[in-house]
Amino acid sequence: MRGENIGCLELDDGEIIGITCGGEDDEEEVMALYRAAVGTEGCTWSESYPNGNILKDDIVRRALYCARNKEGELVAAISVDDDPEVDALRNWSNFDKNCPDYGGVYAAELARLVVRADCQNRGIAGRMIEYVADRIKAGDSCKPKARYVHFLVSKNNQRALRSYAKLGWENRGDADVFGQKWQCYETKL
Repeated sequence: MRGENIGCLELDDGEIIGITCGGEDDEEEVMALYRAAVGTEGCTWSESYPNGNILKDDIVRRALYCARNKEGELVAAISVDDDPEVDALRNWSNFDKNCPDYGGVYAAELARLVVRADCQNRGIAGRMIEYVADRIKAGDSCKPKARYVHFLVSKNNQRALRSYAKLGWENRGDADVFGQKWQCYETKL
């Protein structure tokens, strides 16, 4: 079944896109979006990542968010990940001895953000990030106790780096993980 409607976003051009919590009926379309992104400039994904098992896990954990236009077409997706390797990066505030939250503050990671190619450069990615972070802050997500939200951006994805810099999140430096170089972004909720 398709995920339940949980909200909407208004784009700069006035178009309203609906947000759903991803369901089983979204799997094929989301996977097609993932595969369409493979090989595009700055994309670190491959034919083996993200895969069906990861997507199914996101759906089971109610961690997949989908954006659909008024015609019902999938235009974007993002997940709240549960990845101990990313959470263990020393870049995050809970590892910063100068941070008042030092010592194991619970955080949520945003991951697998994808926007359909013909819908890019319309602010959808930034609005999806903000929307999901707001749901986490409100305690209405699979990570209800999170006090921080973070995400990784490929250092090779210059367009995404420019876009995400506008969000006002703190750049927490570089990280090497999964055989890639990343910029680490974080915000306190």
